[in-house]
Amino acid sequence: MTRDPAPALMAAIAADLLAQARPLRALSLALASAAALALAGGAVAAPGPWLWAAGLSLAAGLAHGALAVRTGFDEALFRRLGGDPDLQGFDTAMTALGLLPAAKAGRAMAARFAGARRLLALQAAALAVQAGLLGLAAGLAGLA
Repeated sequence: MTRDPAPALMAAIAADLLAQARPLRALSLALASAAALALAGGAVAAPGPWLWAAGLSLAAGLAHGALAVRTGFDEALFRRLGGDPDLQGFDTAMTALGLLPAAKAGRAMAARFAGARRLLALQAAALAVQAGLLGLAAGLAGLA
């Protein structure tokens, strides 16, 4: 009996998709570093509304970091499923470890893939907010 290759292929494709988040993580770290340096140096030198924007940018960077951890973890999980798409065994192990709510167990690979795409979109959105707020902070600092 031949095994349906679709779940393994979908899992491998999802892992490849989530791997595209690596450059986003690097850019977010650079933006967060710039915001932190601006906050550290500018809080005393030239306080103003730009500090709020820089602080919010840093907070968005922290949110992005949390999403990046999840994206990286999911990438590794999908990579593992690509080699052995035993979804039932995977769900049992993840539920036992407390990493998967029982209500989410038993989902088809297509639903899992859709979740991976949503996670990547959320990570990209957090980066866009982070960059926008840092740009706003830079603009406001230029006006001060």
